[in-house]
Amino acid sequence: MTYTAIYKRDTDGDAWLVHIQGVAGCHTYGRTLAQARERIREALGLFIEDAESVEILDDIEIAKTTKATIARARRARDKAAEAQEAASSAMREAIARLRGAGLTVRDVGDLLGLSHQRVAKIASDASSGETA
Repeated sequence: MTYTAIYKRDTDGDAWLVHIQGVAGCHTYGRTLAQARERIREALGLFIEDAESVEILDDIEIAKTTKATIARARRARDKAAEAQEAASSAMREAIARLRGAGLTVRDVGDLLGLSHQRVAKIASDASSGETA
């Protein structure tokens, strides 16, 4: 079962007011979104069994322009994370190839713009199966 929680700021802006759409009387508040989320699940537990296992979708009432800005920021963060992973993978490959060609960690670091300590750490992590 899925429920929708509607969040909005109180008139003073000190708390989040939240209610479950379609469940009369199921409402609460929290000083933070996290606190409001926790409390609305507890409140829902007074109305239904297994409130801990149901899905609650958030509908946060904020300006559309602000929602668009949040969406842009999340997309940019996701894109940056993908780029960081690609850069890390390329760096691991370059280090492996350069070390395989017999270059020292100092020379590899110089070529890649990294400290020799960082090169050694990345090479060590790669050989143990970790990602840096």
